[in-house]
Amino acid sequence: MRGVKLGLPKPLRILTLDWECLPGHWIGSDYVSRVVTALAWSWSDEPELIEVVTHYDSTRPYMASLFLDLVTEADVVTGHWITGFDLPVGNGALLRENLSPVTKGIMASDTKTQLMKTSGRSLSQQNLAASLGVKAPKVNVTLREWEEFNLREPGATEYGVERVMADVRQHQEMRALLIERGW
Repeated sequence: MRGVKLGLPKPLRILTLDWECLPGHWIGSDYVSRVVTALAWSWSDEPELIEVVTHYDSTRPYMASLFLDLVTEADVVTGHWITGFDLPVGNGALLRENLSPVTKGIMASDTKTQLMKTSGRSLSQQNLAASLGVKAPKVNVTLREWEEFNLREPGATEYGVERVMADVRQHQEMRALLIERGW
């Protein structure tokens, strides 16, 4: 194999993402549709850089197409309940905007659904992070603040932006600890 260089495999490009939404309309009982309001993401090669787009500075079609671009570029997509919430919300956003679906298979790493089986413990991101001693905080947003952010009240952008960025930051630290400790 003359002239062939054998090297280390390229590291996986891991995308951490988080969506925020507002309820659209009641479909039945307590089930409501979801309208995207913010998307935050970070790449494993620059974990300290967390980017955000919101419905204040962007359009829903742009956020949906950005989601498609991000997950298509990623080798692995990770988040807390990524398989039960964030990926389906992204797919729903694509459908809502009549855009093409994600056509490649998505390898997902979900810190809620793929965690070792436990009992007697809350698996919310906030509680799981606290159990692990994660330093990155969960940013609490009151009902009033969510309403102001979702309704695009002047000056309310910070509520949603801080929350969605904090969710990504906390998840990154939490996931690293879960992997380190064998969970």
